[in-house]
Amino acid sequence: MSLLNQVLQDLQDRQAPDSNAVQATLRDVRVPVRSNSRAVQRPWVLWVAIIVLAGVSGNLLWQRGQQNSAPPVTSVAVRRPAQQPTVTHSATAIAPAVAPATTSAPNRVTPIVTAPAGNAVAAAHAPVAVPAPQVQISAVADAATTAVVATKKLTAAITTPVSKPTVEKTARPLSPEQQADLSYQDALRLLQSGRPSAAEPRLHSALDSDPAHRAARTALAGLLINAGRLPEARTVLAAGLALAPTYAPFAKLYARLRIDQGELRDARAVLERAAPPVQDDPEYHALLAALYQRLGLYEQAAQTYRGTLQAQPRNGVWWLGLGLALEGAGDRANALQAYQRAQQSGTLDSEVLRYVESKITALR
Repeated sequence: MSLLNQVLQDLQDRQAPDSNAVQATLRDVRVPVRSNSRAVQRPWVLWVAIIVLAGVSGNLLWQRGQQNSAPPVTSVAVRRPAQQPTVTHSATAIAPAVAPATTSAPNRVTPIVTAPAGNAVAAAHAPVAVPAPQVQISAVADAATTAVVATKKLTAAITTPVSKPTVEKTARPLSPEQQADLSYQDALRLLQSGRPSAAEPRLHSALDSDPAHRAARTALAGLLINAGRLPEARTVLAAGLALAPTYAPFAKLYARLRIDQGELRDARAVLERAAPPVQDDPEYHALLAALYQRLGLYEQAAQTYRGTLQAQPRNGVWWLGLGLALEGAGDRANALQAYQRAQQSGTLDSEVLRYVESKITALR
C-alpha cells in the first residue's frame, strides 16, 4: 500500500463534517396569516342583516296592499236637538309608521265630528270626512336601503380573499469552512479518479479558505511525499503543527520526514508531544519505539513495543523490534523469546525471516 493510500485511509477515520451538510438548506417559511375581517369571525352578523332586510321588505309590501284595499271615505250624519249646546268632539286616528308584519286586521276608522258654534243643526247634518291611515313609505325605503348596503358590505368582506405576505428567500454565502470542505471533496474525487495533478490545486484552495482544515492538509502532505517533493511536504506539515501541535497525523508524517533527514531528536520531541493512546494508533507508537531504539533508548523502546503488541499480538515486525531492543538492553533471554515469537507469527517475508533465524541461532 502506497503512502498516499495510507493517508487517504487516515482521512476516512477522521470525523470530518459530511460534505452534504455544507450545502445551505432553505425551508419553506410558513408565515401564519390572521384574518382581520370581523365578518369572518362573526358569521351571525350576516344572517341578522338578511333577516332584518326580509322583514322590512315584507312589511313594505303588506302596507302597499292595505293602502290599495282601504275602504272609501264614510259620511256620518248626526242629528242633535236644536236646543242642545254646541259640543265639539275631535278624535283623530293616527296611523302607525310601520304596521306589524304579522297582523292581518283592517284599519279601524275613527269618525271626526265637528259642531261649530251657532250652527249646531247644520253641523249635525254635515258629512264627516274620515282620512285613511298614511304609511310612511320613505322611512321603510331608507331602512331597506341601509340593510341592503350592509349586506353587500358583509358579503364582500367574506368573499374577498386575504392576501398572504410575500416571503423572500435569500441564499446565505458559504463560510470559509464550508468553502474549504467543498474544495476538499472535489480533490478527493480527483485523487480517486487517478488525477493527483488536478487534485493538488483544489487542496491548496481548501487551505487558503481554511488553514485549519486538517484533512485537506494531511492529503496535500501525503500527495507531496508520494511525489518526492519532501521539502514542500515538510513546509505544509510544519504549518499544520503550528496550528495543532498535538494532532497525531501531522506529527507522524512530519516525524518520518525528520527521521529520513537524520533529525532524530526533533522527531522524538514531535512524536512524544502528540502521542495518542496506544489502542487508538498502535503504528504511531511503533514508530516512536523504533526511534527510541535508534537513539539508544533500549528500555523505553522495549516498553513501547510491548504496548503495541498488546494491541496487535501477531505482528512479527514488532516482535522483531522488541527482540532488538531487549538485546540492546542486555536481556538476551527475553530477546530470544521475542525473536522466536516473530518467527512463529507467519507475517514476515522471506528476507526478514532469514534475519530473525540468524538472531535465534546467535542467541542459543
